[in-house]
Amino acid sequence: MKYPALLLLFATCSLAVAASVDEQLEQLKSAIRQEIRNPNPKDPNALSHGMDLQTYLVELAGAMDSEKPAPAIVDTLNRIEPILGSEKSRALCQTLAKRIHEEREQGETALAERMKAEYSATLRAALDAKDIKDLDPLILKVNRLVADARPYPTDGKVGDMSNHGRLLSEFLRGWQDVLGGSNRSSVANLRNLLNYDREFGEWMPRSEVLSRLTAAEEAMYPPRAGSTADKDVEAKARQIVADTHTLAEMKDSLGKLERLSTVYGRSNSYLTEATSNLQALQRYYVESEKGALDNHQLSILLHFNSSHEEALVSLQSQLVLHMLPLLLEVAAADAPKQGEEARAYVHRVEMAARDSADWGLLNRALDLEQTSWFSTTGSNDRWAVQAYLAGTNFVRARQYAQAVVSFQRALNTGSQLISAEMIGDRLDIIRKEHPQEYETGIKATLPTAPEATKPK
Repeated sequence: MKYPALLLLFATCSLAVAASVDEQLEQLKSAIRQEIRNPNPKDPNALSHGMDLQTYLVELAGAMDSEKPAPAIVDTLNRIEPILGSEKSRALCQTLAKRIHEEREQGETALAERMKAEYSATLRAALDAKDIKDLDPLILKVNRLVADARPYPTDGKVGDMSNHGRLLSEFLRGWQDVLGGSNRSSVANLRNLLNYDREFGEWMPRSEVLSRLTAAEEAMYPPRAGSTADKDVEAKARQIVADTHTLAEMKDSLGKLERLSTVYGRSNSYLTEATSNLQALQRYYVESEKGALDNHQLSILLHFNSSHEEALVSLQSQLVLHMLPLLLEVAAADAPKQGEEARAYVHRVEMAARDSADWGLLNRALDLEQTSWFSTTGSNDRWAVQAYLAGTNFVRARQYAQAVVSFQRALNTGSQLISAEMIGDRLDIIRKEHPQEYETGIKATLPTAPEATKPK
């Protein structure tokens, strides 16, 4: 088992240093296998320790091949180290965990700084561009930076920069539309993005970006003399929005708003904002119909600023419910019910997936909750599902003692999704059909009592 993901992850490390990390991991795995094959005959917990080490060895291999190897490996090493019998092995485990953690932090800091510098240069180059073709390599550069951030935690420095990169990429595509002579709502959408991402000021002064947008809008749509009173324009725009009741009606309403802008010019801020908001919702709707969706887009939609306009809030809710079944990959028969809220729907899908043992669907639902910033269940549910699945796999492999250990770990999470009753039923079956393995597994999960102090 090699260490390819971390070779990419540690951008600041030389190849020789990365290979040394790989070699040390192989040394540690070899030492763990040696302990499993040759347990200490004087240790009453040798069997349970061996089972734990075997489980962690599998987890370590999985962590090395995971999308985000560094934090997964460090977490596994920290859990392996206390139960290793050799002081040399424990020292190697500690050294590796510390080294990988430090190098990941160094790589994360370096990439975050590079992303920040690239964003600033890219935004300025984009706004200076004279042709739509000039935007293509800039958009590609930002998208590649976002892709480079995938191995890093979403809640760290690089994760934050990755979120800004997605918004910057969207901004660049909108600016390309503006340069291409697109409709007026393209400018309004860029203003909306500028308000959404408060970090734009770090890449380029916000006032400068706004000046460029204003100049572009005035060039495309100069104010017209003889337009109707501002309140009349707003009243017409509000009526168009209010008459938009379904997702299918948004395209027609957008056309009406854009024609209103063309006729009356830049005469009303509500018209501009309503056009921008409705266009954003329409864009997500079209992408959902094409299947071009991800959980990050849902997260943005959930925090979409609709200025509390009743019609837009309703459309936003409809769109979220429209996206959820597509992201969860459920059948049409399992779509949201009439009047069902998003949180209630996701919770219902999770319960159904659990009851039908559809673990793929359950994992998709839990992942959607985590990445979309809304949760209907406890934070330990993911750990509970993983431990429960490990237990069922051990049962299938007839490794009943290890299954007991995994089920106990699931029980200790306190999850309400994988309930105590579910876990208890599995443990009862093992206890009745395999009592000796059950007792071995239970002993392995009990804390080791401290040795009595010997008299001097």
